[in-house]
Amino acid sequence: MAQPMASPPAEATAPSPAAPSSAAAQAFEAPAVRRKRASRRADVRRDLAALCRYAALAVRAKQPLPAALRSIVPELVSPLARKVVLDVAVRMEAGSSLSAAFEVHPEVFDAFFVGTVRAGERSGDLGRAFGLLCEWIEDTEDVMERVRNALFYPLTVAAVSGLVLLFLCLTVVPTFADVYAGFGVRLPLPTRIVFGLSWLLLSGAVVWIPALGAVAALAWVARRTMPAKVGEWAARLPLFGPLLEAAALSRFAGTARLLLESGVPAVEALRLAAGVAGPVFGPAALGIAGEVERGAGLAKSLRASGRFPLLFGWLVESSEGAGRLEAGLGDAAQTYGDRARSLGRAIPTVLEPLFLVAISVLVGLIVIGMFMPMFVMGSLASG
Repeated sequence: MAQPMASPPAEATAPSPAAPSSAAAQAFEAPAVRRKRASRRADVRRDLAALCRYAALAVRAKQPLPAALRSIVPELVSPLARKVVLDVAVRMEAGSSLSAAFEVHPEVFDAFFVGTVRAGERSGDLGRAFGLLCEWIEDTEDVMERVRNALFYPLTVAAVSGLVLLFLCLTVVPTFADVYAGFGVRLPLPTRIVFGLSWLLLSGAVVWIPALGAVAALAWVARRTMPAKVGEWAARLPLFGPLLEAAALSRFAGTARLLLESGVPAVEALRLAAGVAGPVFGPAALGIAGEVERGAGLAKSLRASGRFPLLFGWLVESSEGAGRLEAGLGDAAQTYGDRARSLGRAIPTVLEPLFLVAISVLVGLIVIGMFMPMFVMGSLASG
C-alpha cells in the first residue's frame, strides 16, 4: 500500500528520515524493553486502542498515515507509546511499510497486532483491520479489568487482615502476657493458645520470615519454568479457576476471529491466537493449528485436544459446517467474555461476607483469649 510522503512538522524532533540501521534500531529498542512493563501496560493498551481508532479514521479519509501518526502522538498517555509511534512515523516516511515499522517494536506491537495489520495491508482494507483491532483491544481490556478487580479485592483484604492480626500478636498480646505473668496463676486454655502463637511469631521470626521468602521464590520460579502446570493449578481454584479459564477462552476466540476476518490464513491465525490463550490453552492451540494444517477440521481438533470445553467446540462446530467460522469464534468469545464478566462481579460479592466473618472470628478469639483471665480472676476474687 503506497503511503504519501509527509514532511515532519518543525516542532517535532525525530531521527533523520534515512532508513535506520539495525544497530540504531536495537539501541532504540533496548531502553524500552527494560522498562517496568507491568506498571505501564494499562496505559499502553489504552493508547493502542486510541491509535487504532484514529488510524482507522485516517485510512478511511485517505489521509497520509505518517502525518496522522505524528498528530496523535501528543494525545497518547504512555511515554513509551509516544516514542514508539513517532519512530513508526519516521520509518514510514523513510519507505517502510506500516507492519514492518510496527514489527521493530515488539514491546508495544505483538505478533498478533503486526499480523493483523499486515493482513489488512495485503487485502487493501487497512481501515477495517484497525477497526477490528480497536474493538478487540477494548473488549479484552474490559474482560481483563473484571479479572483484575475480582482478584484485587480478596488479595487486598487478606493482606490487610494479616497485617492487623500480625500487629495484635506482635505488640498487644505480649503486653498482656507480661501483665499476667506477674499474677502467678494458671491461664485459661484460649489465652495460652493466643500467647503461644504470639511467642512463636516473635521467637520464630528467624525461621518463618526466610521460609515465606523461600516459598515466594519457589512460586516465582515455578511460574517462569512451568507456566502450564501453574496454569492447571490455578484453573482448579474455586471461583478463580473458572474466571481465569473464561478469560483465556474469550481472548483466544476473539483473537482468532479478528485474524480470520482480517484475511489471515486459518493456521497462522490459530498460531498467533495461541499466544494470548494462556499457559493452559496456548500449547493445545498450537497443536490444533498443526492438525488444521494437516487437513483436519477445527471443531474436530478442538474435541480431540481434550483441553477445550465441549461448549466451546460446539459453538465452533455449529458455524464451521456452514462456512461461518468467524461467526462461531465470535459467539464463543462473547459467551466466555460474558461468563468472565459475570464471575468478576460475583466473586467480590461472595468473598466479602466470608472475609468479614473470618476476620471477626479471629479478632474475637484473640480478644477473648486476652481478657478471659481477667474474668476468671474476678470470679475467684468475688467467690
